[in-house]
Amino acid sequence: MQDADYAVVDLETTGFTAGDRIVEVAVLRCRPGSGVIDRFVTLVNPGRPLSAGHVHGLRPSDIGRAPRFADIALQLRRGLADAVIVAHNSRFDVGFLQAELARARVAAFKGPTLCTIALASRLGIPTAGRSLASCCAAFGIAHEPDRAHGAEYDAHATARLLLCLLREARAQGITTLAGLGCASSSLALRPAPPPPPAAPSPPLKRVAMAVRRLGDESPIDHPALAAYLGLLDRVLLDRVITADEADALTVMARRCDLTEDNVARAHTAYVARLAEIAWQDAELTEAEARDIAHVAALLGVPQRAAHALAEQRGP
Repeated sequence: MQDADYAVVDLETTGFTAGDRIVEVAVLRCRPGSGVIDRFVTLVNPGRPLSAGHVHGLRPSDIGRAPRFADIALQLRRGLADAVIVAHNSRFDVGFLQAELARARVAAFKGPTLCTIALASRLGIPTAGRSLASCCAAFGIAHEPDRAHGAEYDAHATARLLLCLLREARAQGITTLAGLGCASSSLALRPAPPPPPAAPSPPLKRVAMAVRRLGDESPIDHPALAAYLGLLDRVLLDRVITADEADALTVMARRCDLTEDNVARAHTAYVARLAEIAWQDAELTEAEARDIAHVAALLGVPQRAAHALAEQRGP
């Protein structure tokens, strides 16, 4: 564990499905005792219309002259060689990266991967939520919300978090990669059978920031479930779940070994937590009630149950 190099990866993408593309990539190579020893950061022209701007904040003008992924694939692959691949929610980033390498006809990396969400849970670190900001806060690492979701900024925060987690692991007597819970890197995105098509619902912005707070304030009860909910947080920022995004959630649930019952209960709990946040000012407005009902409908939570959850004031 102490002798390994760790390649911390963060990506920004046009969306969350197997057909989406990377628009920014940051890889910071770290070594315990030395910190960041190398870096590779670049915008990427996805070769398709830029979307998901509400997540990454990039504009078409930002990536117009950026290289295509195929142009940087070999250099990126070399930067990952002989390292443990690390990400905050590695199931998403590793799968996306492997899919892009496959498109570029570059060999997939086969080394171990490590998720900082899962490692924080494994070490028993008390965090307020599953988000990168919450996990960083447990170690006093600054992570400004208005700068979040830039690949290089988030990669630096993840690298600092990783080094803190590795120190904690050593303090707990963990000395091997197996002890850290490293997983296989064979996580390429694969399309799932599509659900029945549904027309996208119009986005509701009234309490959209509540979704970000869910990630910041919902503890990591189960690392695999936290990985799934982390993707759900991203998808729901615009209050729309397209058929492709539903596919991506299905793939992530399978990758996390979640049953349909696991997912259904997680969705109900998600709506309940959204209602708790709405009630924190001791008032549930009509707009907030509509938003809760809208999210419940997107997640397949029965409207009667959603109404009951919205009426509960929570703790």
